[in-house]
Amino acid sequence: MNQNTYDEICDQVNKNWRNLSNPNIDDLKRIGKKLNIDVSIVRECLGIKDYYDFELDQDEKVEK
Repeated sequence: MNQNTYDEICDQVNKNWRNLSNPNIDDLKRIGKKLNIDVSIVRECLGIKDYYDFELDQDEKVEK
């Protein structure tokens, strides 16, 4: 597990994200693996976790 503070982790996530020329969903997983954190933390640091959670919840409701 990563021993850095939340702010330090978010700084690292955002730095890695900015360095990508054309980021995509697979890059979220790569960054998580590289920094040894869960992909949900990567999404949270990038400010897109709520979007993913909402979209996934909506998709599951539609499928039921």
